[in-house]
Amino acid sequence: MRYPLCCLLVVIFAFASLVPLVAVQGVEIGITPDGRFFTIDGEPTFLNGVSYYGGCSISTPSWVTADLDDMQADGFNWIRVWVIWAFPYGSGGNDYACMTRSGAIREPYMSRLKTLITECNNRGMIVDCTWQRSDGSEWPSAPTNQTEHLAQVNTLTNELLPYRNVYFDLANEHNVTTRNRFVSLSECGQLIDAVHAIDPDRLCTVSKTGHGAFDTQAELNTFYTTTHCQFFAPHLGRYEDVPSLTVGTVQKCVTWMNNLGFRIPFHLQEPFREDWNTSTFDPTIEDFYRDCTGGKIAEAAGWCLHNGSNRDAGDYRPRRSFDMSNSEGRLYDQFAPIIPPEELTVAHNIYSQIGSTDVKIRRYQAEYEEQLTHDIGRKEGFVWSATVSLDGAGYLTRGPGIDTVSAGNHKVAWCLMIDDNTGNNDHVLTIDVYSSGTLASQQVYRHDFTASNTWQLFVLNFTSTGQQDLELRTYWLDQAYIKCDWIQLAMEGASLESPVIAEVILDPDQALEGQEYVKQLTLQQGDPSPIWHVLQGPYDLQVTNDGLVSGWTPGASDVCDPITIEIQATNTAGSDTESWGVTVRSMADFDNDNDVDQEDFGFFQACLSGTGNQQEPLCAPTDLDNDNDVDLNDFTLFQARMGGPNQQPICP
Repeated sequence: MRYPLCCLLVVIFAFASLVPLVAVQGVEIGITPDGRFFTIDGEPTFLNGVSYYGGCSISTPSWVTADLDDMQADGFNWIRVWVIWAFPYGSGGNDYACMTRSGAIREPYMSRLKTLITECNNRGMIVDCTWQRSDGSEWPSAPTNQTEHLAQVNTLTNELLPYRNVYFDLANEHNVTTRNRFVSLSECGQLIDAVHAIDPDRLCTVSKTGHGAFDTQAELNTFYTTTHCQFFAPHLGRYEDVPSLTVGTVQKCVTWMNNLGFRIPFHLQEPFREDWNTSTFDPTIEDFYRDCTGGKIAEAAGWCLHNGSNRDAGDYRPRRSFDMSNSEGRLYDQFAPIIPPEELTVAHNIYSQIGSTDVKIRRYQAEYEEQLTHDIGRKEGFVWSATVSLDGAGYLTRGPGIDTVSAGNHKVAWCLMIDDNTGNNDHVLTIDVYSSGTLASQQVYRHDFTASNTWQLFVLNFTSTGQQDLELRTYWLDQAYIKCDWIQLAMEGASLESPVIAEVILDPDQALEGQEYVKQLTLQQGDPSPIWHVLQGPYDLQVTNDGLVSGWTPGASDVCDPITIEIQATNTAGSDTESWGVTVRSMADFDNDNDVDQEDFGFFQACLSGTGNQQEPLCAPTDLDNDNDVDLNDFTLFQARMGGPNQQPICP
């Protein structure tokens, strides 16, 4: 889901030649009183983030603001940047560290870090500042021992005192033993204590690798008590099975914390990424979706769209967040050219997958067995479905069997689709909320769906007294082909905003005969992320769940008939509708004056190249049959549309 920017503070982007701006006021990261989640300005918030490792490599100020604007529009509220970064690794690489090994400030990199933090602050975003120990072969300015490490920590802690939208990861993957990366648990504790001696309120952690985060409850407890960390930041591994295991991994660690009598946030800080080792695991769009959604419903406190260089390529390209110097481009531009654009697709849609950064909203994706179980049906793309020809009556979805819903009034929404809402008004589904008895239910009939092949929300309100093993069930009666995209639980106190679609400014809008019409709609508000559907428009018009209208290519007959498009966005808080007109310009109207006359013919005549002779680039619009020449066939198409000056073009 993409959100428009609004009410942003305007700042001067200061780099090496200017004094960095200091965030005197701004957002502040914290932890909820129960220890489960992070807060931003006191509000419990899921940290939905992006790796931005080489943030100090950026010397073009507009790239930072453009990237952060894109991130905010995509629902991200957190970035991860390294304070001792260098790339490419080893000799010949560029050192972007903001400190020397001894802790002296390095410019322009310290200034770049501060202005990046300030720009994030102005957008309500959190910044993770990360260190890593090294032998110098990868990061020339990284500390090589505890003395250097402490010197850098003391410097940065003092430098960033005014900035409250920052937390520290003081030893990235502290348990890796190669290239002098290892930092013992006791050393990690000393680093965190050093920060708190200067800045007692700075949130600190040290991250670790491990397929399941921790192997035992005792290991988790030792890590917590020795490092003095205020949240866990595991890197769960880069294996094919990891995305499906995330729910269980988080739940296991949460259970161990509860057993031990303490609770701190469990932050999925650096998951797998593309191009790390394609021979073992090259993640798909679905892997990112599955990992992030699984973490959030299991009560993880945050997740990161990790990205970095292509390790299989000799030049490491695309380098993504690892190198955003002038030769490489900003992060979103490095996402865009990748075919298929998997990371860009994830960036644009991950917010919709999780539903909201509100921790009281949990969106269960029906297609993943570890999130919702199924008695009948099958995975179909990113949904779960059942069809009359293949399935008997039974539960399309069951689960999740949770016991973390407190007493209160709550809301559950099902996102469902039927193939045909006409004909007999059959009873097709029963949806219910169940826990040792039915708390709420609804019988769904065919005509309850307002349109065929269109996503629709069905909402139940229920009151809980703190029941255990809560299930959100969908019973299918073998009467219609049904798809379930997700089921969303919104607990009492969740932030719910009904959608408001930004007005289409150009009304009527223009389309061109023979070219696909595309219009990006945006939301002024809407949380949790809504579903979108077409209420009125050409039969092949579609709208995606980030508000992109496409799929319709106007024909000749559309030139004579004004088109009305009406799009609706709906979430559990309400809905909004936006409509606008579209006039279709004839493809023979080369001068764009809404007629096809002698002036257009003059341009066409000058472009005649003859059969088999490729037209000049400026003459591309006159190749009406798209065969790379302008000949008699194109003239026939032109002649059929010529209506004369100030006249409606002919609609053949």
